[in-house]
Amino acid sequence: MTTFAELKANLLDSYRKEFPNDEPTLCSFAPGRVNLIGEHVDYNDGFVFPMAIPLGTVIIGKALDDSANNKCYIRTLSNDVDEPKSVEVDLSKEISRLDSPKWANYVVGVLALFLEHTKPTKKQAFRILIATSVPIGGGLSSSASVEVAMCTFLELLYQSSSANIPALSKVEKALLCCKAEQIYANVPCGIMDQYTACMAKVDHALLIDCRDNTSKYVPMKDKEVCVLVTNSNVKHELVAGTYAKRVKHCQEAAELL
Repeated sequence: MTTFAELKANLLDSYRKEFPNDEPTLCSFAPGRVNLIGEHVDYNDGFVFPMAIPLGTVIIGKALDDSANNKCYIRTLSNDVDEPKSVEVDLSKEISRLDSPKWANYVVGVLALFLEHTKPTKKQAFRILIATSVPIGGGLSSSASVEVAMCTFLELLYQSSSANIPALSKVEKALLCCKAEQIYANVPCGIMDQYTACMAKVDHALLIDCRDNTSKYVPMKDKEVCVLVTNSNVKHELVAGTYAKRVKHCQEAAELL
C-alpha cells in the first residue's frame, strides 16, 4: 500500500524534474473511503455508515506570480486515466466542462465552483501535480478524494494570497465538491463520498443522515474489530450510465411507495 509520504515523495521528484530550480509550496491530502452500511441511499435521503481508508490523493503545487499569464497548469501522474495527462485553465475565461480528458473535469469543476462560491478579489494562477493511491473505478471514491484534495489546495492557495475569501465549513466543502461532480463530471452522485473525505476522523466511522447532512462519529477502536477491504479487480465507471440508471430506478421506486 502506497503511503502518504511515498505519494508526496513521488510527486516532489516529478515536480523537480519537470520544473528544475523550482519548489512547490503547498500540499493537500484527502482520503478515499469504504462504506460499511447503506448502498445507493445517500441520494435517497437515507443513512450511510462510511469510514476513511489510508489510501488517498495528494496534490502539491504553488501560486504562479506572473500576472500576465492567468493560466493554471494541472497534471496527474495516474496511469489509469485518459489522455492527455495535463491541462491548462485560463482564469480570464469562463471555466467550462471538458470533452477530454474526462479526469480533469473532477478538478476543473471544483476550481470553477470554488471561485463562484468564494468570489475572490483576485483570481490566483497556479500549477499542481496530482497523485492518488485510491484505485480508480474500485468503489473507494477516488473521484471524491481528488475533489476534496483539490478544494483543500485551493483553500490553502487563497489563504496564502491577498484575496479576501470566506472560509468554507466542512459541510459546505463537501456539498461544493459533490455539486462539481454532478455538473462537470455528469455523475448524479450523493453526498456520502465527499462528506466522508471532508469529515473523516481516525479510528472512527461516520453515521451520516443524508436528509439534512448531519453526522455523528462512531468509535471503531475495539481491537477485536477488523475491517478488511479486498480488491475484486472489477472496475466501474460512474459516467458510463449504469449509475445514473440506478439513481433513476431508486427515484421511481420511491414514487411508487
